[in-house]
Amino acid sequence: MGNQVAAISPELNPVSKKALILVDRDGTINQCPEGIYVTDINDFFEIPRAFEALVELRSIGHTAVITNQAKMSDSNGIIIPEMLGKFTSIAMYIENCVRMIDKLTQERLWFYFCPHPEWMCCGCRKPDPGLLYEAVGRTHWDINDDIWIIGDHYSDVLVASRSGLPAVRTILVQTGRGSDRDTVKFFQKNKGLRPTATVPSLWEASQYIKLHYVRSGK
Repeated sequence: MGNQVAAISPELNPVSKKALILVDRDGTINQCPEGIYVTDINDFFEIPRAFEALVELRSIGHTAVITNQAKMSDSNGIIIPEMLGKFTSIAMYIENCVRMIDKLTQERLWFYFCPHPEWMCCGCRKPDPGLLYEAVGRTHWDINDDIWIIGDHYSDVLVASRSGLPAVRTILVQTGRGSDRDTVKFFQKNKGLRPTATVPSLWEASQYIKLHYVRSGK
């Protein structure tokens, strides 16, 4: 697959939605002990109310999961079929859990992932903005319309500044690595790169975005 972004998603035109919302996976949707990628569905444990939050977010805008998954590839950056299968199983589990809460939706949850190790400098591994560009391109999104990125690490926040897009906002959640020493130190040293908001979890992030649209009258 080379340096191409990988995706599990449909093509569609989001003309009726208010925002494009991009959500990190490990540490934001599911628990991520010691910052380690979760690769097996048996090790996947939802952070409380994360699935409910995805339902809320999907009611506001087109929602996608964007995630680095370097363990999915071998030392040459080539995707390992077995690991891709495991990732897809987790993606389907998340989608099915969200659908159990929101039985009326016809919309799918999208998944964009970077399978490359850091040394490849691929352009899609966060904090580089390749996953964001892929989501924008596949949805034919107007880059002047609202885009939100939610994650538990400063690399999620940096995607916005590196993208050069004018309407990208960021929310840092304090689950996962969101309150660890490295993240706190990074924002202390780089005050100009701080997120739009910092909240306890994905649920509060969904409510923050929802309130934004209530207040703005959009």
